[in-house]
Amino acid sequence: QARRGIMPYVLLTSFAEVKPCMEILARLHPHFRPAFTVMICEARQHKRASCWAAVQSESIYVFQKTQCPSNLVHQLLELLNRFLNENSRPNPLSPSLEQNAWSQLEV
Repeated sequence: QARRGIMPYVLLTSFAEVKPCMEILARLHPHFRPAFTVMICEARQHKRASCWAAVQSESIYVFQKTQCPSNLVHQLLELLNRFLNENSRPNPLSPSLEQNAWSQLEV
């Protein structure tokens, strides 16, 4: 079902904060929930975080902290473009910091 009138968004959170975020999101109508959630964790937490994310009902992607934020941004855009393509959104998104950069997205 399309999210008419709602700009798809991604929740970016830490391993420490993901559980409280999921509790809050569970109270929201699905129409207002993020397209998916990205959890950032330390390398030592990655296995535990991935196991936890795998059994959740919402889509949660686990990333290790990186020294290069641009890599994370490009990976997020790849995931978001995949989501948009799977949900009949033909316009791919590209990284931009300009105001109104997302006007190409039809909601």
